[in-house]
Amino acid sequence: MHFKLISLTLTFLFFSIDSLFCQNAIFGVTGNIGLSKIHHDIESEGSNKDNLVLSGNLGVLLEKNKKPSFGFGVKLLWVSLKGEKEISDLELYTINPETLMREVVGSRTTSTSFQSNYIGVPIYYFHNLGKLKINAGIQSMFLLNTKSRYKDDILFNGEASQNEGENTNFQFNKLDLGITSGISYGLTNKLHLAGSFYYGLLNVNKQSGKSKRKNRQFTLGLNYYLHSF
Repeated sequence: MHFKLISLTLTFLFFSIDSLFCQNAIFGVTGNIGLSKIHHDIESEGSNKDNLVLSGNLGVLLEKNKKPSFGFGVKLLWVSLKGEKEISDLELYTINPETLMREVVGSRTTSTSFQSNYIGVPIYYFHNLGKLKINAGIQSMFLLNTKSRYKDDILFNGEASQNEGENTNFQFNKLDLGITSGISYGLTNKLHLAGSFYYGLLNVNKQSGKSKRKNRQFTLGLNYYLHSF
């Protein structure tokens, strides 16, 4: 399934670039910074949340106005995508040998962070509204590498302790696919202020039977158009 998606995306990308270069196209660079998270549907006894973490992307873009009001574009991006899962208020307890009842003796808060680097390929339609440009499309993400760390904060019988280290108990899929949308505003003819949102549709967790993880990212940055072909 993933191989078919990769093949389809690369084929679509090839014909998109070929079509753009066969006509008058605009080439530029893009750099963005923002917030991301890895939505995790794990169930736990404590309260859990997906924290937003600073992330970003940069790369090149090609755009072509098919008509004055609309056109198509494609980008080639290096994407740094991060996320953090925090589970708090986990009770620690012992069994009273006399009553055989559970007694709470402390609490635990655990957080797991992930940092993944991808090659991202958004292919999108855009619509011009004066200086404003809105766009929407699909984005394929090809995983380069990923790493993870964990941290435990423990309160046991009134004494606090902390434990942290590298997390190796995970595997991510090599492909992610999602919806991308955005808006930009022309500060000058060449320089545009741009915002974008990526909503991953695939479960990036490779381990079967485990809970699902899906990527989310919002960024704000600049597009700079260098040259027209």
